[in-house]
Amino acid sequence: MKPRKGQDDSTLPQSRLRIASFYLAAVIIILSPLIVLELVLRLCVPPPIFSPYDPYVSFSSLRPLFVLDSAGTRYETSPERSQAFRRQSFSFEKSSGTFRVFCLGGSTVQGRPYSVETSFTTWLALSLRAADPGRDYEIVNCGGISYASYRLVPIVREVLEYEPDLLVICTGHNEFLEDRSYRRIKKMPHALVRLHRALLNLRSYSLADRYLSRRRSQPASGGPKTVMPGEVEAKLDTPGALASYHRDEQWRRGTIEHFRHNLEAMVRMSKDKGVPVIL
Repeated sequence: MKPRKGQDDSTLPQSRLRIASFYLAAVIIILSPLIVLELVLRLCVPPPIFSPYDPYVSFSSLRPLFVLDSAGTRYETSPERSQAFRRQSFSFEKSSGTFRVFCLGGSTVQGRPYSVETSFTTWLALSLRAADPGRDYEIVNCGGISYASYRLVPIVREVLEYEPDLLVICTGHNEFLEDRSYRRIKKMPHALVRLHRALLNLRSYSLADRYLSRRRSQPASGGPKTVMPGEVEAKLDTPGALASYHRDEQWRRGTIEHFRHNLEAMVRMSKDKGVPVIL
């Protein structure tokens, strides 16, 4: 910018500084109501409990993994879930000296091709009891055959009600086993998804997102989501299914984004309950 006639060159930096200060003050004035609102919400309103709304799939039926036995003293794996899970049990009343761990995942967690008795969860229990014999360790195996991350989210929500001290989640092996449609992925730019995740750290935005999640969960407002059966229907279990696999960039992108969403959902649900997670 050329100085006006008679204007000293030394005044230019000061002029630019005044202009910058003016714009900065204008931005602060415009944003100040939002900043005050955010501070008030953080002081007066507890953070909203995370709602594990799944924008990609829903289930035709959801049954609990564990049910009380006839005596009402222990939780046991529901017989209705025996197709995918092996029998496990743990006490209804958790004693003060008990450290309870739930291990979730697919057949790798369950111990395939053998069984729970040779899975890493059994070795974890043996190692902990040997290292710390003064404490009672309950290690519960929640490994489901062909279970992908989107099927683990409801199980995490359930087991968080059973007073866990730790969750171990080992998943990622089965994400391409079941057929889903990700038509909405084209409408979700990566930059917008990243911005959404960042804004969730704001109390005002997270409360608004919680409200909208409840609205989205209403049947009348649902989008084109894939409705999954109650139990796994793996593509590879049908004749000639391997030939149906082909390169599909939209499905691949949708599967990766869905996997990311499920991991974040499980971690955020656990964080809300104060339960640490090992991935």
